[in-house]
Amino acid sequence: MLARPELEQLAQRVIARYHLGALTEPETAQYLRHRLGVAGLGTANPFTKSAMRRIHQRSRGVPRRINLLADRALLGAYADGVARVDQTIVDKAAAEVFGPDARVQALRRMAPWALGALAGAAMAAGTALWLTREPPTIASASTVLPAAVVALPAASAVAATAAVDVVAAAPAPAPAPLPASASVADTTTPLFLTAADLARKVTKPLRRERDAWRELARMWPSNGPDADASDPCTPAPPSTWQCFKSSAAGLPLIRQLDRPGLVTLLDDNGKPLHALLVAIDERSATLRMNGQSIVVALVALAHLWQGDFATYWQAPEGYQRPIGPGDAGPLVDQLALQLATVRGEPAPAGAQRVDHAMKTRVQAFQLAQGLKPDGLVGPTTFMQLARATAAPAAGQAPRLTGGH
Repeated sequence: MLARPELEQLAQRVIARYHLGALTEPETAQYLRHRLGVAGLGTANPFTKSAMRRIHQRSRGVPRRINLLADRALLGAYADGVARVDQTIVDKAAAEVFGPDARVQALRRMAPWALGALAGAAMAAGTALWLTREPPTIASASTVLPAAVVALPAASAVAATAAVDVVAAAPAPAPAPLPASASVADTTTPLFLTAADLARKVTKPLRRERDAWRELARMWPSNGPDADASDPCTPAPPSTWQCFKSSAAGLPLIRQLDRPGLVTLLDDNGKPLHALLVAIDERSATLRMNGQSIVVALVALAHLWQGDFATYWQAPEGYQRPIGPGDAGPLVDQLALQLATVRGEPAPAGAQRVDHAMKTRVQAFQLAQGLKPDGLVGPTTFMQLARATAAPAAGQAPRLTGGH
């Protein structure tokens, strides 16, 4: 670029130049570990060996492409709620980042004889269509060849599989268009929404958090939180329903709590939208706003969502703050009874205190439930204790569904 005539003066000011070529596979792995270390990683490498190998293959060792692919793969792992990035996640990330470019580059690397075999197979398929007196339409002609190309994993396999792939790739019927009156809720296909899509896909967005809390309250039974309260998070006594809010809950905690809640999305203007998260599975989440449901791919949700989560929970009577070391009283006695029930032990006798032994039991329960094992008994620990001991409060809470 600096050799262009209009950049001659700039080129004269450049003291030294260095061309960074493509990295080798070991250098790519070392580069990934270096970047993770600079970012402050203090745990094990989140990329498996096969994932790093695939990153090198799909990025061709170009640092800029490595950065893009690794970043999207980490985002995909976060959206899926998994701790390691494997080869499958990298392949999906590459399809999102590079798109058709990867297939074009694969074709460019194909040997001439492989392209000849592919062309011959395509001609054979055309002859077969003509002999059956079913002339190919524009739609079918555009379907057969790309399907055959995509089916080829490598140039070395073209000669053996090209003819089979082309013949087997029968033209697929075009999907029937949705009726004009169809809403987002009419389909369960996960959508890859962008911030600009929110205003178009959601006809009645929830702009006020209070309205979202009220819609969430209606998912509980009649003896649950008050949907008509002026302040849903400050119920009138003797109600013990409270609002649990976390600014960085993440999908693993949401899956563990297994109850619907509120998430905050940002539209293309940066304004918040409040949605109910009512269902979640391995690849998608179902959101609801003003009774309208929409199924969103988790990868897309990660771009729109701020990572927060809020839901209702029924606090034990007398609860004011998390229980910690040194605490005693009726609430601690109840905690000791719940822990004994979970462990299949007899009820403890006498007044209880949070000593080292009880804190250890709390931490063990938290670890088993996928919670932070800090030994403090707050909303998330009480929610899981209620469910583990089949307490009435747990039975009242609706649950996230795995389907749509």
